[in-house]
Amino acid sequence: MLKDKKVLFILGVIFIFALFLRIWQLGSFPVGFHLDEASKGYTAYSLLQTGKDDNNNPFPLYIDIFGDNSPAGYHYIAVIPIAIFGLTEFATRFPGAFFGALSIVACYFLAYAIFKDKKVGLLSALLLTISPWHINLSRASSEAIIALFFIVLGFSLTFWSLRTQAIKHLIFGTILLSISFFFYQTPRIFVPLFLFILCVFLFKIWKIQVSSRYKKIFIFSLLLVLIFDFVLVFMVPGGTGRFFQVNIFGYPETKLVMEEQIREDGISGSEILVTRFFHNKVVDFFLAYGSNYLEYFSWNFLFMNGLPSWYFVPRMGIAYLIELPFFLLGLFLLSFHKNWIYKAPLLWLIVGPTTAAIAVDINNMQRSLVMFVALEIITAYGL
Repeated sequence: MLKDKKVLFILGVIFIFALFLRIWQLGSFPVGFHLDEASKGYTAYSLLQTGKDDNNNPFPLYIDIFGDNSPAGYHYIAVIPIAIFGLTEFATRFPGAFFGALSIVACYFLAYAIFKDKKVGLLSALLLTISPWHINLSRASSEAIIALFFIVLGFSLTFWSLRTQAIKHLIFGTILLSISFFFYQTPRIFVPLFLFILCVFLFKIWKIQVSSRYKKIFIFSLLLVLIFDFVLVFMVPGGTGRFFQVNIFGYPETKLVMEEQIREDGISGSEILVTRFFHNKVVDFFLAYGSNYLEYFSWNFLFMNGLPSWYFVPRMGIAYLIELPFFLLGLFLLSFHKNWIYKAPLLWLIVGPTTAAIAVDINNMQRSLVMFVALEIITAYGL
């Protein structure tokens, strides 16, 4: 992918620029040190000194903060800069900033693997470099940023393997995708779901020509990811903790809406059957989920007020307004393109918010971060 020295030079310049935007005065900006950031730094320091987290658990896979069982991947990586720079804001934020910059290179690989076009790859990398969403999270000790790097690089190798039929690329891609599970919860839904949808579209709908051996290994890779995911979530203590905290299905307000509907409809005679038909858990949960999902494609989230309150910039969304016409053009062109692999960013964008929509707090940057790579690649194609 990087045999062209000119492309390598341009990508290197973009990477250095991305690293500068994410590391310059990292200890001072964002102003203040968020509770989650402080917890990551202290836990990493505890792991460095004792091999245990602040709850005295030796080498844990999850870090428990008031029942919020977060995957421990970021904490282990933060041990390295804390050992070098000490227990500081800069050291705690450094892993997110560094992997945020590396994600720029991974984005180039992903775009190139899909389109086999160096210009689209470089434009995708540049757009992600200057993205306000990506810059914000890269400077804020975000485990989602590191997870995103492994997701993007993993799928880069997966798509490249589809072009080359190289089994080794598929295997390495599967390993990288699995590593993302150790950093954040979102990949645990997005990765197997997107792999499954790819499997259906590739082999059932588009019916691409691949060897029987490659198809079997692709399906086997999907099964391995699902099994590994299941073990981490349901067999390791703490795996389901965060889901039960934030999901819409157990949220009192969701139940309250249904109770209000039933009360207003009446509860006597045949009315009970009528209200149960229209107002039940399946319908209410579907509507709540659908509403949350569509919110991630709203004008307000994308272009007006997408950033969270602690990094809020008035009238600033997660993308630049100037990107909108190119994004719409990219959507149009890719939707009608005859090449099957060109549809991949569209599928990625559709699947992107599926995990975030389960949570009660919508417009969450970290949970929906994975969709933004597709958004920038589509915009780069339109541009």
